[in-house]
Amino acid sequence: MLPAYIVPFGEAMQAYDALCLTSGKRDPAAMAHYSSLFGWRYALANAGVSLFLGACSYHAGLILSAPLRSSRPAYPRLRTPVSRGQFLLLGVLAIFLFWVGSIWGLQTDLRRLYFPACADSIGIPISGLTFGLIVISPILILVGLLVTRGFGALPVKLTEWDRLRLRRSWIVSVVFLTLALLNLAVLGASIFSSDIILPAGILTTYLLLATRAALLAPKTSPRTA
Repeated sequence: MLPAYIVPFGEAMQAYDALCLTSGKRDPAAMAHYSSLFGWRYALANAGVSLFLGACSYHAGLILSAPLRSSRPAYPRLRTPVSRGQFLLLGVLAIFLFWVGSIWGLQTDLRRLYFPACADSIGIPISGLTFGLIVISPILILVGLLVTRGFGALPVKLTEWDRLRLRRSWIVSVVFLTLALLNLAVLGASIFSSDIILPAGILTTYLLLATRAALLAPKTSPRTA
């Protein structure tokens, strides 16, 4: 029910038409004025979509992990994946979700007239993002593969702590908990953005916490299948 602009629609369209100079370039001052005319409608819609998809991602994880909990009730509810390969697969899924959410944001902003008519095509940032992820994804997978070599027996609870190696526990925990907090800060800053990256962010946060626990897991599991 909220209007898209804080001024009448016709006035907003006049400001939109003034964004491009006769030379075909964007007028920074006019762009700043036009951007200030947007109300909370789109921002709140973005937050609603992000929270909905984030909740769906969380519940999907619970549903997918239910068979293991039912067949092996000794395993904790909040735990790491059961194998190193699952860490890598979830990492690839997080990259894919980030790519999809970012492209969704560009297309949404284009429909909502956030970009002036003289702006470059969104195909350029989409191509750049896609090419960048194609280049960096193998590097991230390789780094993830190297990190998994330090894992103990899986799965373990997310709160795993190695009392026999306190120094290692503290160093690993500080590093990965800091990364998780930074990731949450980025998610908090993007909640009102058109980029729907909350599902990817939730998965990334889980992977960081699971990696911390896996690095502190004992080499042999005390549980039996």
